[in-house]
Amino acid sequence: MKFRPGELDQRIELQKEVRTPDGQGGFTKVWKTQTEVWAHVRPLRGKERQNGDRTQAEGGYLVVIRYRSDVNETWRVKWLGMDRVMNLTFAQDGGKRSAYLPLECSRGVAT
Repeated sequence: MKFRPGELDQRIELQKEVRTPDGQGGFTKVWKTQTEVWAHVRPLRGKERQNGDRTQAEGGYLVVIRYRSDVNETWRVKWLGMDRVMNLTFAQDGGKRSAYLPLECSRGVAT
């Protein structure tokens, strides 16, 4: 996948789930920002579905960042320009020789 550095024109945060003890034997889930980077963000698909008496919208996005080896599907993406949080569903890791890391993301479903 080829991109030019100028196409990475959106700011995103890469967030990782951190569990902290709640003092009662359980945990509290908190999303901690690991880094803020430039990205190319492109909508891929969208759909609506009925969930009982409510309509639920879902969307798929392609987010491309410079290559990092530490990003995986347990992380999530916060698109700062649009104030949207997306689940990271697939990191297309092409290895250390890759200049970019494409991330498939979805929003509108539980995080």
